[in-house]
Amino acid sequence: MVDDHSAANQKLKSLAEADEIPLPQGLDDEHKQLRAKLEKLEGALARSLHRGHRLCRAARARPAQHHGARPGRMAEGA
Repeated sequence: MVDDHSAANQKLKSLAEADEIPLPQGLDDEHKQLRAKLEKLEGALARSLHRGHRLCRAARARPAQHHGARPGRMAEGA
């Protein structure tokens, strides 16, 4: 995917230069704000997934506390 996007960007750049069309050198303010918002969401999602993973691992490591349950398994109806 990275190779495909890089090739497409290079082709676009060549076409723009041939027709003397200036390309933007960076993001405008609207897109900078959007990128910052998405980065925050990405960070929050990663933290949430990591926390969930740790909780699952901890739950599997604890012996079950339910009647009739074997370690590592939930009792039926629990």
